[in-house]
This record gives sequence, C-alpha cells and structure tokens, in this order.
Amino acid sequence: MSGRKTKKKDAEKVPGSISANMIESHKMTIVGQLFRGIAHDIKNPLAIILQGSEFLGLSDIVDDTRKKTLTMIGNAASRIDGMLENILSFARPSGGQEQISDMRTLIDESITLLGPRLNTGYIQVGRDFSPSLPGCKVNRNEIKQALVSVLINAVDAIPEDGIISIEVKPVLYETGKKSVAIMITDNGCGIPEDDLGRVCEPFFTTKTDRGRIGLGLAVVRDIMERHKGYLSIESKAGKGTSVLLVLPATLS
Repeated sequence: MSGRKTKKKDAEKVPGSISANMIESHKMTIVGQLFRGIAHDIKNPLAIILQGSEFLGLSDIVDDTRKKTLTMIGNAASRIDGMLENILSFARPSGGQEQISDMRTLIDESITLLGPRLNTGYIQVGRDFSPSLPGCKVNRNEIKQALVSVLINAVDAIPEDGIISIEVKPVLYETGKKSVAIMITDNGCGIPEDDLGRVCEPFFTTKTDRGRIGLGLAVVRDIMERHKGYLSIESKAGKGTSVLLVLPATLS
C-alpha cells in the first residue's frame, strides 16, 4: 500500500507521555463501547431463557421437548456467560506478569471481543495466519488492548461494505532478531496526509463527534514500546490503512 508512513522513531519524537492511569482510562473507554455493542446481542439469548422457562412451566411437556428446551436454555446461558467473562477479563487492570503467548490466539480473542461490532453484515474479516509461529512473551491483556484499539479504528473507517485483513507471520527484525509481525489492513476511508504524522499523539483525534478522547493509537504505541516492539502506520486518504505491529519472539 502506498502512502506516507509513521514509524517508531517518528513516534518517539511526539510530545507527551502515556501514564498507567491514561492507559486504564482508555481501556475503560473501550469496555464501554464493547458493552454498548453487545447490548442487543445479550437480549437474544436472554429471550430464549425467558421463553424456555415459561415453556417448562407448562404442565404437559413430553420428555424430548423438555430436553430440547433445556439444551437451548443451557446454550444461551453459556453464551451470555462467555461474553461477559471475556469483557470482564479484558477490563481487569493490566498489571501482571508477562507470559509466553500465541499471537494468533490473542487476535482471535480480540476479534471475539468485537464480535457484535463486526457482525454487522457489511464487514468481512480475513485471516492469514502462518502455521509456524514462535511465541511472544507479553502481557496478554495489554496486547489485546492494542489489537482491539487498532480493530476499532478499522471498523470505524469502513462506512459501507469493507474488508479487514489480518496477517500474522514470523519475521527478522533489526539485527536479525526473530519477531512476529501482525499486519491489520482495512479498505476504509484512510487517514489524510496532514493527520498521519499526528495519529500517535496523545489526545489527537479526528472523531470528536463520536466522543473519542484520542488515546487509541497513543496507547498502542506505548504498549508496543514497553514490549520492545515496533509500530508502523501506512495510509492514504480514500485508500485504506495498514497498521503493522512487530513483537520480539521468545527465544527457545
């Protein structure tokens, strides 16, 4: 994709710093968006539970029907529990030890978090994951926060039918160091050239009409730097955006 790039060395020149409180504040902003997004999705399984309960309250129920209804109730309840647990796990404070993780798993979990926003019928998500991928020692919650932030930007950039493609592969970075590269590309509206150099600045945003506070990519940059990783953004107005995240691989 052609267009101007912002790289880690450019981001380091950006004034301002990201505190732990700002990172947690940004996370809670995301959590609020996720909860709003799943509100209607929670109502559907809840309706099944309520209808099933009413049905089981009837006196004349054959065993097979009872069994099917109970299965529907159990599946709906499990679905609700899974959605809420995923959100609550993400909302917990980011403190904690780093652990060796598979980036493909963290990406799948991040996509699940955004499920209701992606299941709109007009966005397709394509995955191209390398079958042979080294693990990365990371704070799982922080990396998921970074991935969700980038994915939310991609969703917001697509006004109509669009595609978000996610490629994950092993690469050699800097002095031949084994790393894992995650490329998230959308075919949305793109970023104007005048704004591209500022997108990693704290509190800079072009989406004030949506109540954003402009910490998304600034937090992503901070998370990547603290993991000794690399962030690069390539975009062109009207042509989409590609965000590259590179994390050092764990030495075996």
